Parts: sequence; structure tokens; C-alpha cells
Amino acid sequence: MSKFDKGEKIDPEDLKIYEHLSAEDLASDPDWLFAPVLVATNEERLNITRQKCSLWAKQHNTYVFKWKTNITKIINPASPTLMPDIEEHNAFFWQYFVERASGFLTETINGELALVNGAPITMHSLTFSSKQEHDIIRERIMKGDLSMEMKLSLTPQHVSMSR
Repeated sequence: MSKFDKGEKIDPEDLKIYEHLSAEDLASDPDWLFAPVLVATNEERLNITRQKCSLWAKQHNTYVFKWKTNITKIINPASPTLMPDIEEHNAFFWQYFVERASGFLTETINGELALVNGAPITMHSLTFSSKQEHDIIRERIMKGDLSMEMKLSLTPQHVSMSR
């Protein structure tokens, strides 16, 4: 992957030296389910991330929390009648959180603390700005609502993580 490390274009020929994962690989080492995946587009990356969130939550008996991402401008939007369905089902429009899941920072927070873009992290907890939002989620959890994606009506005030 030296081309990749240098930021050079990767051709299909460059990938032929690698073997495909098999069902046996996944069965013998479940960590493969959460291994990094090389993708060609952001859409693929986001949709694979969404699926990995669901896998992690299922395997660790926890929840996927999601909330609308802050999008200020959509270039070439679909017709207004189609947009609600597109937004609901496309990972591009959502932020995801799964307690104890591994992830990477997508922006630099504090260089002196090594909280930089690409740094590995573990998701810890969410903090809500209103007691009402906290109580709604707590009630759903107490009822045993194990729906794979728990939609939040508000953006969490804080997303806590550890390194």
C-alpha cells in the first residue's frame, strides 16, 4: 500500500496481491467485522459505518444513537417530495454514537493533547442539554426498546470519548 501511503492513485492491479475475506475468516476471528475498509466514495464510507454501528450494538447489547447532522447546503437536491425519505435512509444526513465502539476523530480538537484528525478513540457517553431528552431516552431504554437506531430529536450537547 505504499502508493496509498503517498496519496497516489491506486489501480485495481495494486489490490490483486490481497486475498478476499471468507466466511471462515469472519467466523474464526470476529474482529474482522470491525476492521477498516477501503472505499472509493464518502457515501460508501458513511453507509458502511452505519452498518458497523449496528453490528457493534448487536454484538455488545447496546444501542445506536443517531441525530441529524448539521447540513447547511445541499447541491443538486432531489425534489422536495423525495428529500424526506432520502434524508431518513441515507447515512450522510446522520451522526452516530455507539457506547464503547472504536472510532477515529474527524477533526482536530486539541493538538497538544494529541486529539487530532485520525486519532483513534473509544466512544464513552452522551450528554443532553435538556432533562426532557435524557428522560425520553432513559424511558425507552428501561422499556427494553432495543431498536437498532435510537433517533434523537436534538443534537447531544457533548459526545464524550476516551483514547
